[in-house]
Amino acid sequence: MVAFVMATISVAGCGGGDEAQVAPTSSDVAVRDTATPEAATPEAATPVAATPVVIEGPAFSVGDAGGAVGSQVVVAIKAVEVESLAGFKMTVTLDPKVATLAEVEQGDFVAAFLFVDNIDEAAGTVSIAAIADKAVSGSGEVAKLKIELRSKSDTSITLVIEEAVDEMGSSINIKPYPGTLSLS
Repeated sequence: MVAFVMATISVAGCGGGDEAQVAPTSSDVAVRDTATPEAATPEAATPVAATPVVIEGPAFSVGDAGGAVGSQVVVAIKAVEVESLAGFKMTVTLDPKVATLAEVEQGDFVAAFLFVDNIDEAAGTVSIAAIADKAVSGSGEVAKLKIELRSKSDTSITLVIEEAVDEMGSSINIKPYPGTLSLS
């Protein structure tokens, strides 16, 4: 199964300081899970107005964030209401002239998984794969992407979910939901 998730980096209209702004996804996104996700960078977090989106699982959802050119933002990829997730493989792509994937961190939801990532800065991609012998169900953070904003141009972040499987190796249907990055 292949699914696409698009998130847009809007870096036009640069002005202001060097602090990153992170929109709180829990207050702007209606999710059946009652857990409140933590802001990606609490010290620099500033709410950004967003249109509420109802996310129905099973899904992978890309969070929203924004910042100034030269700043680093953190974008979470979250699982929402998944059932028996035992493995996944995905590729994240963005324009390396506009933004750079600096680091990938394993999310708490898949903490027991063997988690591997491979960043190719020149191509603007990161491949992420994870597998476990015991599946997880529910909602939580799968990965955090640290992204450096480099240019006053617009670009998209593309998430391709190449595979998601249960403990028996059977495919799981996971719906994608987009997130956005914008310049303050």
